[in-house]
Amino acid sequence: MSRGDRGDDVAQLQEFLTDIGHYEDATDGRYGEATYWAVRSWQEELGVPVDGVVRHEDVVFVDSLPARLALDPSLEVGMTLAGGEPAAQRLDSEPAFVINLPEGQAQWVHTGQIVEIDQSGSQPWLAEIASIGFDDETAQRYAELDAASGESICGDECDVVPLGDASLFPSMIQVVPDTEGTIVPIAALVTDAAGSTGVIRESGDFHPVDMVEYASGLAVVEGLDAGSRVRVPGDVGQQVPDDQAPDAPADADSKTEDSS
Repeated sequence: MSRGDRGDDVAQLQEFLTDIGHYEDATDGRYGEATYWAVRSWQEELGVPVDGVVRHEDVVFVDSLPARLALDPSLEVGMTLAGGEPAAQRLDSEPAFVINLPEGQAQWVHTGQIVEIDQSGSQPWLAEIASIGFDDETAQRYAELDAASGESICGDECDVVPLGDASLFPSMIQVVPDTEGTIVPIAALVTDAAGSTGVIRESGDFHPVDMVEYASGLAVVEGLDAGSRVRVPGDVGQQVPDDQAPDAPADADSKTEDSS
């Protein structure tokens, strides 16, 4: 495109030059003096030959922004081009994120779990396990990720993901999510004849609770105040007299704690 040209391509060029701060006139689709000098200003900023002419290979137009572009894989250094060959391709709006799951880890992973992806920035990217599949070639399970919130895992930082072959980012799956509540030893939990879960208070009375989460021999429960004294292990039988009670310290396994 050069002085004297008209059309939609010129209008798109004018919009582009306006967005990058080199053009302030009307977007009228006419390649006049204002457009000519705006192109020269843009070329000078890029450090390329300044002639006010926009050639076919100078600009790639896409239907919406932001967009991820890559050179067409058919291009090779030293190729002779006759014109008309594909030069660039538009990639998906964001990279696809997949975690390979070793056999020892796959059993702990399920959909809906949160994944933190360390991309060496100020904050990790948050993702969510959307599906779990099995690769017949590698005989290994894998998890496909979606954004945990919003529309993109990498947001406006997707440019840090290199184009081409797969890139590796350290990631951590929250197998046990952050949970708040009262902590009791799992050994303190019992089930009564009606199938309700609960604990046995120091007095010997059954107290129903709801178990929210558990890990490493501890359970987070609702319905029990922090500081309550319970029996460990739980026993729904007759109350144990104080002089026959276990010697466990009151501030150890037999006393509940608050978790946050």
